[in-house]
Amino acid sequence: MESNLIENKKRPGWVWAISIFYFFSAAYTLLSFYLIYSGKIPLQPAQKAYFESLTIVDMGLTVLLGLSNLIGAVLLFCLRRQAFYFLAFPFAAGLVMTAWQILSKGFIYRRT
Repeated sequence: MESNLIENKKRPGWVWAISIFYFFSAAYTLLSFYLIYSGKIPLQPAQKAYFESLTIVDMGLTVLLGLSNLIGAVLLFCLRRQAFYFLAFPFAAGLVMTAWQILSKGFIYRRT
């Protein structure tokens, strides 16, 4: 019976737009990290120093937040209420992580 309810729900345009945005964002992020860490994209010395300064915790949190965004996009596309939590958590945590990167690792300005 529940599957019939899901099939009868029509997805609003904004659900499609947000889901597509998150799917492409996840793919672009994965591709970017692959190209950076495989050396296919040349980096400026400051960029290289920044990426080398990232710890396993930084990378783990980045992956965790990316997965949460992807799960949230799938849940949103399926019109599940849990999507809010899977999208709100990485948004808030991303703000905190960005502030941490700015303050601790010279994300915006690195003194030489």
